[in-house]
Amino acid sequence: MPPLEQPRANLREAGAERNLKLRNKLSHQASIVASPYVMNCNVTIDSQDLALGKEIASAIRGSNVNGLKGVQTMAFPHEGKMEIACNVESFEDQEVT
Repeated sequence: MPPLEQPRANLREAGAERNLKLRNKLSHQASIVASPYVMNCNVTIDSQDLALGKEIASAIRGSNVNGLKGVQTMAFPHEGKMEIACNVESFEDQEVT
C-alpha cells in the first residue's frame, strides 16, 4: 500500500468500527421513524367565537364528506382571536380535477 493510503485505511476502519458501536448502542435506545410530508398552515379569523371556529374547521376537514382531502383541522382561541390550525398531508395516486 502506498504511504498515504495506510493512514486513510486506518481512519476508515476506525470510523467503521465507531459507527458500528454507535449503531449497536442506539439500536437499544432509539428508533428512527419517517412519516409522510405534512404541511401546516394556521388561519386567524377576527372573532372570539369558538363555535364559529369549530364550524369552519369541521367544514374543511378531510373527514367531512365535502371537506378537503388530506386536511386535518382544529380551532382554538389565540391572542384574542380564533385560529384554525390545518395540517395538509401528502397523498399519492390521487386524480387532480
